[in-house]
Amino acid sequence: MNGNLGDKRHGRGFLNIFYRVCLTRPQNGLILYRANRVHYIRRAHGKCRIRSRGGRLTRLTQYWRVRDKAWAFVREFGITRFLQELDYRFVNDYHDRRLGIETNGMVRLADIGIDREDSVEYTPIGYSAIHHALKYIPISAADVSFLDFGSGKGRVIAVAATHPFRKVLGVEISAHLNRIAKTNIDRLRHRRAKHVEVIQSDAADFVVPDDINVVFLFNPFFGKTLKKVVDNILASYTARPRPVYIIFFNKIHFERLIKDAGYGRIRPIHHMYFYPSYSCGIYEIGNEPGIAGTGP
Repeated sequence: MNGNLGDKRHGRGFLNIFYRVCLTRPQNGLILYRANRVHYIRRAHGKCRIRSRGGRLTRLTQYWRVRDKAWAFVREFGITRFLQELDYRFVNDYHDRRLGIETNGMVRLADIGIDREDSVEYTPIGYSAIHHALKYIPISAADVSFLDFGSGKGRVIAVAATHPFRKVLGVEISAHLNRIAKTNIDRLRHRRAKHVEVIQSDAADFVVPDDINVVFLFNPFFGKTLKKVVDNILASYTARPRPVYIIFFNKIHFERLIKDAGYGRIRPIHHMYFYPSYSCGIYEIGNEPGIAGTGP
C-alpha cells in the first residue's frame, strides 16, 4: 500500500507530479521510489549502477530514474494512459494544496489496526469525481445535510464543506484516520458549510440523523456492514420521510445488495464513470412501488 504521495521533500510543482506518476504504479499505488531513501539505481538497460552518498540521489540520477520509469509506464499502459494519470495526479495534488489539507496516499487496514473481512483499505477518491457527483443532487445547497461513511482523511468532507451546506458529517472507524481528518478540517481553506464534524464510530452502529438527505460512500465496506448501514439509512427515512440521495462509488457491491435484499425503496437515478476506474451511481430513496406515502 502506498504511503503519503504528498511528501514535500520531492519538491513542488509540475515536476513533482511528473515524478509521482513515473515512480508509482497506478493500479495499486505502490511507491517504488523516494529520493532520500534509495541508495543506488540501476538503469533500465542494466548497464549502469550509481550509488548515492549521504542517502540523497543526484539530479542526474533522478533524471535517469524518472526517464526509465516513464518509459516503462508508457510501454505498459500507453501514452494516453500516462497523460491521463499525469492529469489525475496533478489535479488531486492541486486541490489538496488549494484547500490547505493533506489527503493523498493509501493506508492498509493492518496499519491502522482494522481486522475485518468486509472493510476496504483507505484510498482517496479523485477530486473531479466528487465535484461532478455533487452536481447531480437535486437539493438546494442550503438545505443539504451531508454524511460521508468511511470518511478517512477527510477529502470528501473537505469538498462538501466548501459548499454552503447546512451540515457535513463524516463517520470513520479508524482513530488514526479520524485524527488526520480533524486536522484537515481545522486548517481547511474556503470553508462555507455551517457545521462540519467527523465522528469516530463503526458505521454499522451509527444512527443516521433524521435530517441527513445526502449520503456518500466510496465503497468503504461491503457484506454485513453495508447491509446494516443501508438498513440504518432506511430506518432514518422511515422515521422522517424526506428526499434522501445516496452517492455510491464503485457500486457493484451496493447494486448487488439492492437486488438481493429487495430494497424497493432505493431507485437509481443516474450513473457515470470516472478515471481511473470509478463507477458511480446516484440513488433516491422513496416509497416502494404501490405503497402510498406516509409523509411529506
